[in-house]
Formats: sequence, structure tokens, C-alpha cells
Amino acid sequence: SGTATLLRKLGATYDNNPSRDVTKDGKAIYGHVEEKQLHISIGDPAAGTERELFQTPMASEKGLALRVSPDEGRLALIADEGHTVSVMSMAGEDRREIYRVAPPYTIGNLRWYPNGQSMLLVVWPGIREKSALKCDYRREAAC
Repeated sequence: SGTATLLRKLGATYDNNPSRDVTKDGKAIYGHVEEKQLHISIGDPAAGTERELFQTPMASEKGLALRVSPDEGRLALIADEGHTVSVMSMAGEDRREIYRVAPPYTIGNLRWYPNGQSMLLVVWPGIREKSALKCDYRREAAC
């Protein structure tokens, strides 16, 4: 059995919500919404420290997910109850929506490709329950 280090107690909305990721050097990136502001923080388990990277307006944590790019320079964010994907710098700058779906569809997950230029999105209920899309965030029509 290993040991665990508490970084932060998370509310009930985190239970089924992948609103966290880990950097190559083991730091934890996570987000939470408070007073209609999304707070993105980074925690260092080894040092027992945490600091906020940035805040951005957001009404709800529902459907929130985030992923750090392979080069750790960008953050991909599923927001708006799972209806949009945005990409921004790790400082929260240059946020750009790259994909949007309308209800009843939702974006349920995303993963960066190793090249850091594209990501895989899972949308449901798509064709046969789920659909996978490859999006290049650098292009105007990303998906």
C-alpha cells in the first residue's frame, strides 16, 4: 500500500467530474467554480503547496473537464454543461472556443494527441451512443 497526500478537499460536484489533470513533473491542475468564476489552480504534492493560475467567468461546474497539453503550454477545457471546448494558455489568456454542441449532445471527454496540436473529443449521444472527433485547435474550423 502506498501513501496519499491531500492537496485539497473537493466538493460533491467533483465526484463524477474529470476537472483535474497532472503535469509531467507531478503537479496537479484542477478547477472549481465559485461565485460564477472558474478557478484553475496548481498543487505540488511534494511541497504541499497550491497556487491559483487564473480565474475566468463560468456559471456551473456541471460538465467541467480540463486537460493540459503535452508541452504543458495550453489547457483544453470542456465547459457550459459539456457543450463547449475551449483552448487557452496556462495563464488563462487567449481563450478560444474550438467546438460547440447543442443539447441533447454533450462532450464527455477529451485527450490531447502527443503532438499537442490536436485532441480527441468524445460526443454523445452520437452515432451508436458515442462519437469520437479529432480537432486541430490551431485551425479556425477546428473540428
